[in-house]
Amino acid sequence: MTRKRPKTYEADFGGKKASVTVPPNDPAEPDNELRDLVQDCISPQAAALLGARPTGDDAVDRGVRWFAGQLAELLGGWGRVSDILAELGHITIDRR
Repeated sequence: MTRKRPKTYEADFGGKKASVTVPPNDPAEPDNELRDLVQDCISPQAAALLGARPTGDDAVDRGVRWFAGQLAELLGGWGRVSDILAELGHITIDRR
């Protein structure tokens, strides 16, 4: 019985060439795993506050707005985020 050799590709590792195997397709769904991780590790209050204040750096604000949008989706939408912010004593979200 002959074993099938795994596919490999050449990669630069610390200035040296290395033969690296190509991983098999992962049956997991990375988007769902990330969402599960975020839901397990970030409270709804922290998620709501994340997008509430601009940083003053446009590039950082874009990244924060994207991530805040992902978190808002997990919480049930921007309406739910607004409800949580109101519970925390914040009235508006600056989404410029």
